[in-house]
Amino acid sequence: MLDKKVAILTGCSSGFGYCTALALAGKGWHVCATMRNLDDKDKLVEEAGNETADVVVKRLDVRDEASINRAVDELLSETGRIDLLVNNAGYGLIGALEDIDMSQMRDQFETNFFGCVRMIQKVMPVFRNQKRGHIVNVTSAAGLVGMPLYASYCASKFAVEGLCEALRFEAQLHNVQISNVEPGSYDTGFAKRSVEFGKRTRSPASPYKKLNDYFFERTGNTRFSDPKEVADLIVTIVEKKRARFWNPIGSKVKPLFIFKRYLGIELTQAIMRRLMKVPR
Repeated sequence: MLDKKVAILTGCSSGFGYCTALALAGKGWHVCATMRNLDDKDKLVEEAGNETADVVVKRLDVRDEASINRAVDELLSETGRIDLLVNNAGYGLIGALEDIDMSQMRDQFETNFFGCVRMIQKVMPVFRNQKRGHIVNVTSAAGLVGMPLYASYCASKFAVEGLCEALRFEAQLHNVQISNVEPGSYDTGFAKRSVEFGKRTRSPASPYKKLNDYFFERTGNTRFSDPKEVADLIVTIVEKKRARFWNPIGSKVKPLFIFKRYLGIELTQAIMRRLMKVPR
């Protein structure tokens, strides 16, 4: 069995997964960084090599159970243990709910929600047998507070939040910790990909054209923070003996979370309209 702590992460080709893989390896972890397409691995492999970090890259598609089984089983045969699962794989679907096809929403849930479920169901028995482990889910500020034009994405992230609130009761029986990280706007390419997807799918005749035009323009001009901040937070979380469940991070995220919890939905959305200058 490997002496080092072992982590497996999903969605490591870029963004939070990429940064977190390197950050954990820099703290002495053996990191299994997974991604759907191994054509995207070169940058991570090169940087890990330059830093002499202990990172192995495996193909894993969270939509494919066989792919999950193969990657996790390989890791267990190589290390004999897993101490941390970071569920990070996901994407954003932007658009008014009436403009989104059911097939698009199902695809959103297959990756963002059911992908997370598949990973937990595969790794949780390992943690249970070890009587230790930690699951960190990278959800979103949109998993805490509803955002305009992100109904499908919010629904998938709210679902992960609810899933893990319930799972926490079960996990505590076996000394397994659950933590969710809820980032705001970070420079991961997420917003750009969401906007490009939205441009392909929205209709010029949409009854939400005014709102669409405003948010597509606004998102393109947003200033984003460094995703390394989120990676550093994840490292801090997993190094604590008792980690928090909710971990919102990013400009305006914590205040909105607090507003919703204590001020109610009407006042929270009124504040959001003012902060985000949402047109009516």
